[in-house]
Amino acid sequence: LAELGRLIEPRDDDVRCYALPARGLQARIGCATLPAGIQWTGLPAPLGGPLQADAGPDGNSLDIFLEQFLTGFMRPLDMGDQVELCMRLHFREMLDPTGLWQQELDSEIKPLHGTLIRLLCQAVGAPAPDDDIHRLALAISALPLQYYAHRDLIQQMAPQLLNDPECLQATTRRLIDFAHHLIAGETRRRQAPAGDAP
Repeated sequence: LAELGRLIEPRDDDVRCYALPARGLQARIGCATLPAGIQWTGLPAPLGGPLQADAGPDGNSLDIFLEQFLTGFMRPLDMGDQVELCMRLHFREMLDPTGLWQQELDSEIKPLHGTLIRLLCQAVGAPAPDDDIHRLALAISALPLQYYAHRDLIQQMAPQLLNDPECLQATTRRLIDFAHHLIAGETRRRQAPAGDAP
């Protein structure tokens, strides 16, 4: 990433680098197809590596899962400009995939989403996942994503949210609180009399 920072202008250039067995790095501009003999080995580690969260020893603690999930999601934001470079590489892979994004979906994102869905069903008393459970899970996942997608806006309107480590920790705690409020609201909606539920 440091080398990328010296070679490119992050806001203007669109570059992905692939490891070559004999010649180090080769930059490829605007091309998702890997040349013969080149293996794409992974997106940059500074976005935190694999996002991991479990649900405690018994596998059923929503509190533990939300804390690990949201804290792990927010932690890389204290890396400053490196996060923006990593985001560009991730988004480039999503828009013009080489297959790595699908691997990440299958090995990391889908299992986490599945665990969250299961825990939410238990929390709100749903016998099985329905559309509102999926909406709730996506809303919770969206809470930390906004701090990546809206970095420019945050830097202009409230830069301390990203630049102050203590403020970032406080933001993470608030996101955990917000997630619990979303769950509580959905639980109340489901428990309301049939004619009163929105």
